[in-house]
Amino acid sequence: MTNKTSMIVYSGVMIALMAITANIGLFATIGPVPLTLQTGTAVLAGMILGPYYGTLAMIGYLLLGLFGVPVFAGFSSGQAFLSPTAGFLLTFPLVACITGFFSKEKASVSSLFLIAFSALLVHYLSGIVYLYGYTSFIIGDGMTLTAAASLMIPFFLKDVGVILLSVILAIRLRKTSMFKQVYDKRRVAG
Repeated sequence: MTNKTSMIVYSGVMIALMAITANIGLFATIGPVPLTLQTGTAVLAGMILGPYYGTLAMIGYLLLGLFGVPVFAGFSSGQAFLSPTAGFLLTFPLVACITGFFSKEKASVSSLFLIAFSALLVHYLSGIVYLYGYTSFIIGDGMTLTAAASLMIPFFLKDVGVILLSVILAIRLRKTSMFKQVYDKRRVAG
C-alpha cells in the first residue's frame, strides 16, 4: 500500500471509532446532551494521523451522518445537525486539526495533554455558544450563556479525563511498530 492509501485506511478506522464512541455511553444523557467518548477519539485522530488526515477523518465522520448513516450519539444521523448540541459535532474536525498540528513525535504526556486541553477548550467554547444561541433564539427559552456553560460542566470534567486517556493511548500507540510507520507516513503526507 502507498503512504496515501494507508493513511486513508487509517482515517476510515478513526471514522469507525468515532461512530463506536458516539454510542458507547448507552444512550446516557444529561439534559439534552448525550454522554459519549467522541472528543477523546477526535484528539486521538489528530495525534495519530496528524492535522490533515485527522481532520479529514472527522469531516468524513460528519459527512456520513449528514448523508443519513446513523453514526452519531443515539444512532442518529443528519437530524443531529438540527439539535442544540450540533456545535459540538461541528468542532470535531477542529479538535483533530489542533491536536495534530501541535503534537510532536517525542512530546511528553504533559505537553500533549496541554495541546489536547487547548483543543477541548475550543470545542467547548464553540459548543456552548451554539447551545446558547440555539436555546435562546431558536427554541426561545431564554437560557443565558452562563446557564449553558453550567450545563456543560459535568461533560467537560468527563472529557478532561477522556482526553488524558487519549493522550496516554496516543503515546503508547506511537511506540508500536505499526504506528511508527503511520507516524512516518504522517510526516510525509500531512
